[in-house]
Amino acid sequence: MERVLGLNGVYDRSHDTSACLIENSPASGMRILANVEEERFTRSKKAFDQMPHNAINFCLRNSGVDINEISAITWGWDAEPLSAGEILPREQLERLDKEIPTIPIVHHEAHAASVFYTSPFAEAAVIVVDGQGEYESTTIWSASKENGLHKTHSIGIEQSLGYLYGAVSKFCGLGSFGAGKVMGLAPYGNPRFTKELDDILGGLILPAQTGKDSQDAFFDEFLGELKRRGFQAASVQYDYDPVTRKTREVPTIEDVHKDMAASVQKLLESKMLELARVAKMQTGARYLCLAGGVAMNCVTNSVLQESGIFEDVFLQPGCEDNGVAMGSALAYLKTGSPFETPYSGHSYSDEELAAQLNSLGIRYTSHDDIGKTVAGLIASSKVIGWFQGALEFGPRALGNRSILAHPGTNEMRDRVNAIKRREPWRPFGPSVLESRMNDLFIQPHTSPYMLRSFAVREEWQTALCGIVHVDGSTRPQTVTADLNPRFHSLLSAFEKLTGLPGVINTSFNDYHEPIVATPLDALRTFSTTGIDALVLGKHLVLK
Repeated sequence: MERVLGLNGVYDRSHDTSACLIENSPASGMRILANVEEERFTRSKKAFDQMPHNAINFCLRNSGVDINEISAITWGWDAEPLSAGEILPREQLERLDKEIPTIPIVHHEAHAASVFYTSPFAEAAVIVVDGQGEYESTTIWSASKENGLHKTHSIGIEQSLGYLYGAVSKFCGLGSFGAGKVMGLAPYGNPRFTKELDDILGGLILPAQTGKDSQDAFFDEFLGELKRRGFQAASVQYDYDPVTRKTREVPTIEDVHKDMAASVQKLLESKMLELARVAKMQTGARYLCLAGGVAMNCVTNSVLQESGIFEDVFLQPGCEDNGVAMGSALAYLKTGSPFETPYSGHSYSDEELAAQLNSLGIRYTSHDDIGKTVAGLIASSKVIGWFQGALEFGPRALGNRSILAHPGTNEMRDRVNAIKRREPWRPFGPSVLESRMNDLFIQPHTSPYMLRSFAVREEWQTALCGIVHVDGSTRPQTVTADLNPRFHSLLSAFEKLTGLPGVINTSFNDYHEPIVATPLDALRTFSTTGIDALVLGKHLVLK
C-alpha cells in the first residue's frame, strides 16, 4: 500500500495552495482520502504565497493517517527538490522519524494527471491551458490508463491564453484574477476587437524570463501595446468597507471594456477549438479531458462539448492550481479511478452542529425534513445560508456551502448580488434537478461541478429570469440524490411548491473571503451580511 501526500504551493508566487492525501493499494485501488485548499483555513482567498500547512494537517488528521505512513510527498512544480523538513508543518515534523522521498512533478503533467486519472475514460486526449507552467502555457497529452501520459504538443508563455484573459481582466479594472468577471461581462459587449487581440498575442515577444516572473512581463507588454493602439483602460475608484475594513477597487465599466471582454471570450473559444482539432489529429482519441485555469471557463467548455470534435468532455472541480496537489500525487502513482465526490473537506454532523450552536447560546429550531422547511423559506423570498456535511473542493459552491435564493425574479438576483457586494451585472447560476435538464436547457449535459454553460429554453426564461444571463444562458449545477441527498430533497420540495426545479446557488462567502469552511465561518458571514436565515445541518437560525 502507498499513501502519497500531494501538495501545491511550496514555492514563491504560488496560489490556490492545497493538499491532497491519496491511498493506493492492490486490494482496493486508488482512493482520495482528503483534498482541501489552504484558503479555507487562513481565510485568505487563493492563499497567495502560503505554504499548505493547515491543509496538510487536516488531510492527515481527518484520514487518521500518521506522517510516518506517508510513502512520498509530491508537488506540481519542477524545481530544485525540497526536503520533507523544509515542507512539513511543525506538528508533523515533531512526529516524523523517517526520511520521506520528495518528488517534484512538471506543472502541466500534474494538471493533466488531475483530470485524466479521475476521468471515466480508458483513453483520452488531454488539453491543459493556464497562465503558465514552468516554461509553457498550453500542452496537449495523449493519455491511456495502460500507458500513462505522453505530451504531444507545447506552447510557450508568450502565447499564454490564460495570461491573455488575465491581461484583459486587468484592462477592465477587474484585477489579474478576474477571469470569471470578464466571462460574465462578455455577453454585454460586441466582439469587435478579436482580430486586434489575436494580432497582439501573435506578435508578443517577452524578454528572457525565469519561471514565475513571466506574468508581469506578459501583462506589461500586452497592456502597453493596447495603450499604444489607443485603448483606454478602466478608471478605478477605491471603496472602503467598514465591516471588512478592507479597501477594494471599483472600476468604471464602459462600452470599450464590455467589447474587450466579448472579444477575448470569442478569441478564447476560437483558440480552444483549434487546440481541440490539433489534439484530435495528434491522438485520435474519442474523448477529451480539460485542466488548467482556463478550463474554469464554462462557456468555452460547452463550445467544445457541442462542437462534436470529441464524443465527450470531462472536467474535475479543481481545474485551477488547487487541483495540482491531487494531480502531482496521481502523476507519481500513474493510476487513478473515476472522481467520486467533491465533498472532501471539513465535515460536521448534525450533532456537532447543535453542540456548536448550544455552546454559543444561539437560538435555533431543528427539522428532520430540513429540505422541505428551507424550500418554503426560499419560496417566500428568503435568502438562505446553507451549510451541510463536508466542504466541497474547488471554487464553486456545490450545495454544501451555498447561498440559496428564489430564481424567479430579477429583484432577487439583484438582492443577492448586493448581499455579496458583487458587481450588479454579474449573473448567478442555479442548482437544478438533473432529471429536469432536458426540459430546461438546449443541448444539455451533466454538469455536477458548474463547469458548463447552456442556453435556457425560451419557455423557461421568464420563470427563471434570476439565473438567465443577458445572452439567454446559465451555468447550472445538476444535482442527483446519489451525490447530495439533502440538497436534492430541498430542490424536489421547492419544485413541488413553485413548479421551478432549481434555485439560485452561489458560494457562501462575502466578496473578500473564500467559501466558508466551519460553522463559525458561516455564523460570522451570516451575521455581517443580509442573509435572512442560516441552516447548519438540520438546524435553522433566523434573524
